Amino acid sequence: MRDLTNVQTVYTARLRTLRVRLRTALAASPDVELLTISQPADLTQVLDVVFSTLDDDQEHFIILILNAASELIGYKVIASGAQDHVHVDPKQVFRNALLLGANSIILAHNHPSGQAIPSAKDIALTGQLRIAGELLHLSVLDHLIYTKKKQISVRDYMPAVFGDGAPATEDETNSE
Repeated sequence: MRDLTNVQTVYTARLRTLRVRLRTALAASPDVELLTISQPADLTQVLDVVFSTLDDDQEHFIILILNAASELIGYKVIASGAQDHVHVDPKQVFRNALLLGANSIILAHNHPSGQAIPSAKDIALTGQLRIAGELLHLSVLDHLIYTKKKQISVRDYMPAVFGDGAPATEDETNSE
């Protein structure tokens, strides 16, 4: 019984830490409020704040955690990597999402190069995480590629990964 109590205490502490990180990061920017997420554009301010707290010379993979009302309730930096890649362990993604009581998540990672186009590895990882999320009844709503100048939604760039239809044409993705 004591071990179970220790495990519960550790998870409760981690949950508090994740929520405090979100509040602290958002409090650093008075223009940002907790918001209901309805489209990728709603996330620009949040991503600006979160990524401003991280080293901008390496890739970081984060998840944004949403409740059933699509309100942002937390985020977690899952992994940090090199200048051109980051290794993401799906177990870490979903463990943290479940600890915070996520109903859905949004994936995001930065490209220090400034090139917002998702790589083939980015698209493959998105598909793998979306399928894993389905098994857990946890929706992966999108994967955003972040740079200081723009963000690209993998859902818009490659809707087939989300089962949404045909991929965008080159002209459609360059018109942004």
